[in-house]
Amino acid sequence: ANDISRLAAIDELLGESELSFEIRAFADIAGTPEQHAAVRKLRAAVLQQYLIANGIRESAISIIPGQSEPATDESLRWRRAEIKARVE
Repeated sequence: ANDISRLAAIDELLGESELSFEIRAFADIAGTPEQHAAVRKLRAAVLQQYLIANGIRESAISIIPGQSEPATDESLRWRRAEIKARVE
């Protein structure tokens, strides 16, 4: 939360440059396609609300559709979400 708040403060100092965030959520394919699509959507929404609650403008956040991967012994690595911050 402290790092996100610092990024929000930096965003205010950037002037013409703009700080933006991309959220990508992933899931393995255990379950139905509808179930893992819902999981990806929920993961992304939770991160989006977290960023907003910590001072990031909603308009600075983009949600990029993630993907599903086959369930394997490494399935946990697909059960994740990523946030990328970028200055443009």
